[in-house]
Amino acid sequence: MMFIAIENQASAYGDKKLNTTNKLTVKRTYAQQKRHEKEKQVQYKERLQVAQQYQFNYKDDPADLKEMIFGAQNFYKKHQDKCRYGVSGSLLSMLKRVKFESENSRTKFDTLVFVGHGGSGVMTIGMGASPMELHQAPDKASPKTTNAIEQMGSENRMMNVKNTNTWLGLFRDHKECFSPDRDNNTFHVVFAGCSTGNQSTKSIKYLTHEAAKELADVLKCKVNAYGADDVIKNSHVDKILDNIETIKGMSTGQAGSYPLSTNDGNVNLVWVKRP
Repeated sequence: MMFIAIENQASAYGDKKLNTTNKLTVKRTYAQQKRHEKEKQVQYKERLQVAQQYQFNYKDDPADLKEMIFGAQNFYKKHQDKCRYGVSGSLLSMLKRVKFESENSRTKFDTLVFVGHGGSGVMTIGMGASPMELHQAPDKASPKTTNAIEQMGSENRMMNVKNTNTWLGLFRDHKECFSPDRDNNTFHVVFAGCSTGNQSTKSIKYLTHEAAKELADVLKCKVNAYGADDVIKNSHVDKILDNIETIKGMSTGQAGSYPLSTNDGNVNLVWVKRP
C-alpha cells in the first residue's frame, strides 16, 4: 500500500482549505477549542507579518498545488486498493494522516511518496518555497520576529541531512504504520521534489542516503530511498506514481536510477538501498 504525502505551504499561515481532513481530531471542550483557535490565529497573524517583512506571499507558489492534488486524487480513484493520500503543512500532521489511514484501512504502508518542493539534501513538507530567512532568524531580528520564526517550527516542515533527529523521532513514533513490502522485505520512500537526490550543497551528505540508513534502523528492514537529480515537474510526479511498481521492481541493487522523460524534460529518479 502506498501513501502520497503532498505538502501545503499555506497551512503554516492558517490557510488550510486544501488540507485533507483524514486525521484523528483532538477532543476539547467548547471553551478549550475557542481558546485554542484564538491562540492559533495570533500565531498565524505573527507569521504573516514576518513573511511580509521578507516579501514572501505564501499564495505565490511556483508549484501548482491544486494540480498536484488533482493528480493524486485521480491516481487514488484508479487504485483505491493500493493507495491513500494526504495534504498538510508539516511532517507531524502528515504522519497523523498516515496513521489515520493505516488504522482506518487496517493496513500498513510499504511505500511513502513525498510530493512538494525540494533541493539538494532537503525535502520540504510545509516549508514550501519560502525563503530561509523565514526559518532561521537573522542575528539582528527583533525579539518578536525571532519568536514568530521559532514558532514556525521549520524543523518539522522539512526533512534534510541536518535535522535527522527531528524527522527520525517522528517516524519512530509512527513506525507501526509502516512495513516492508512482501516481495523483497523493503520499505520505499520517494522524495518527489527538485534535486532531492543530489548531494547537499552545505555538506557531503545525501538526503536519500541518510533517509535509507536511518529508516532501515527504525523499521528493521531494507529501505530504498529515491530522489530526483534535477528540477521536477508535476508531469514527472505523475510518471513516478504511474510507474511506481516498475520502479520498485527494478531497484534491487545497492543503487541505480530510473528515467522520467516527459514533455517537461528529462529527469532521473536516483535511488540507494540500505542496509
